[in-house]
Amino acid sequence: MLIALLALGSAAPAGAQLLEGPPVAGDPAAVPATVQPIERDPEDIIARTDQGEIRVLDLMNYFRFWRNVGSGEVDWENLNRMPDEWVFQIASNYAISQELVRQADLETDPIKQTAYREAFNSYLLNYSIPAIYKIWVEDQVVPATDEQVAEIYETEKPLYRIPFSFKMRRIYLMTYEHYTAREGDTLESIAVGINGNSGAIAGIRSDVDSRPLRWVPPEERESKLFRPLRAGEKLLVPMNAEARAGVGARLEAILAERAEGKTFEELAEEYSEAETAGDVIGPLPAGLRPLVRPLREAAEATAIGEISPIFETRHGFEVIEIVSKTEESFRPLDQVGESIRIRILERDMKRLDIKLNEAMFANPRMHIYEDVVLRAPDIEDDEVVFSIDDDQLTWANYKGFWGRNIGPRVPKEQALRMFRKFPPAKFLMTLAWCRDHKLFDSGELKIAHDVVRIGAIGKAVLDERVRAAEDAGVTEDAILARYELEKDSEYTRAGLISYQIIERHPGGDFGSLGEWRKKRALRSIAKQLKDELRERVHTLDDFMELAKETNLEPGQEPGAANGGSTPLAARDLDIRVIAGPTAEALSGLEVGEWSEPYAEGEVIRAVGLQDRTAGQIVPLEEVREDVENRVRADMRIQVSYEIQVGILKSVNFEFYPASAE
Repeated sequence: MLIALLALGSAAPAGAQLLEGPPVAGDPAAVPATVQPIERDPEDIIARTDQGEIRVLDLMNYFRFWRNVGSGEVDWENLNRMPDEWVFQIASNYAISQELVRQADLETDPIKQTAYREAFNSYLLNYSIPAIYKIWVEDQVVPATDEQVAEIYETEKPLYRIPFSFKMRRIYLMTYEHYTAREGDTLESIAVGINGNSGAIAGIRSDVDSRPLRWVPPEERESKLFRPLRAGEKLLVPMNAEARAGVGARLEAILAERAEGKTFEELAEEYSEAETAGDVIGPLPAGLRPLVRPLREAAEATAIGEISPIFETRHGFEVIEIVSKTEESFRPLDQVGESIRIRILERDMKRLDIKLNEAMFANPRMHIYEDVVLRAPDIEDDEVVFSIDDDQLTWANYKGFWGRNIGPRVPKEQALRMFRKFPPAKFLMTLAWCRDHKLFDSGELKIAHDVVRIGAIGKAVLDERVRAAEDAGVTEDAILARYELEKDSEYTRAGLISYQIIERHPGGDFGSLGEWRKKRALRSIAKQLKDELRERVHTLDDFMELAKETNLEPGQEPGAANGGSTPLAARDLDIRVIAGPTAEALSGLEVGEWSEPYAEGEVIRAVGLQDRTAGQIVPLEEVREDVENRVRADMRIQVSYEIQVGILKSVNFEFYPASAE
């Protein structure tokens, strides 16, 4: 049993298009539960045309490679299990493309031939570039040996260094005296008075969080700010030798309290003058600042969990407890060996890739038209600047890229380098390389070549014919007819209206009233508003003034909506959005008039009409482009469908549904 094309009919349904780019039938994962998957053998004949039989495998290959260029997410391997309706769509697309390619082979117009070839090349490159890279780069790379990895490891060993680091607690007692400056003090007098040595002036610090040095030598005062000493300023002044010794003795006495059962952490919390008293610090060293030598030496010499001897720095006496420590070492080869192998692989692949590019661009059939290129940018768009075999690139292809990367009047050598970087030139060289090495003669690339040729050229031919018929069909009469058909619904400007509403609300207990009492309350409010309108409103300006008084509540802007969906004031509002009693009241007013009070929901309103503009049809000239686009879109669907149906009839397309077996 077969399904003939005649069942399709000749009229195109809305949006119908058998072939719209690479065929996509749908996602097999989304097959409705009521549709049972159909098992087909890949060698089964699924359709037939005058060109021969079409197997399930042909469609699987066709769909497989089209999917790889980004035309859908259908799993081609499941094509032989799809419902008949979906397979019919793919088979008809395949048959249409086959016939269009046959007709393209007979084309003698060189412009059309070039267009078809470019369309084919652009899709084929999706398979050519990865294939070349695999054959001449990936497959040529030899994995690094253990000996090579070990040799590089030894050469680069400093890169894998693990630096010395540690965490600690500390007890720190500083060797500075706190001092508050008095009138008549100088830094020199303070240094002598506390330290006994005027040289101690260089160590005096400000007693603030950052504790910067206070003294600036005269020779540095052009580059560093030196502030005169002021009374009341708080300072830290280096102690004299005797006082420093006393600080060391005090730290020894603190450590002796461990004999009473106190932990180092407790002692640090109680006595340390560091901000981190009792806290774990580290890992150190942190950042780029090196550790002071006494601290580093103490850390290196002290085991984890042990307490160092007391040591002195220029800021005070200190003792540390080592919480954890990492000795300086190197990451072992077994941890970094894989990353070394990857870097060797990437290095070798890059080298082979460069070699491949050089080989491709050494093709003697490649020609750069130097006499043209060296006139850049004063070149006509249609002048040829590059060619290989029958493929050519013009200045129109190059000028945007050229202008972004190099200026005019470039030397020949630079021009050649630029062509190597220009993607279209590289793509054409890639295709030439594939053909020279007969990559399309067998295997996966032959399948890709054949089915992409059917799909790409078939689509290009169909697109060209549809555009031609579309251009011929988009006539002035067609545009005018479409405009007349849709002008009332699509090309009419809405009428605009400006108005002001007066709104009165019932009292606060209104919601608790019964229906009859609510109606009576609203009637009372309506009567009060009617009387007020009669007494106070004689012009629309009076109406507006009353609205301003009535509608405003504390903190409310004029014209805000209090009740209902219609705003209390509107300027140039689309008439079509107004509904309900307000729309009815406005419909009976002339500009400058106002309505009697009316109920809108649970409020009473009156509306005054400020302005009204009738809707009008937009002239054709203002919307011509949109009308033409609509005509063109419909024409494209209709023409494409008719061309494809005609092709299927002409080749006597027959489909063999699996469900009929």
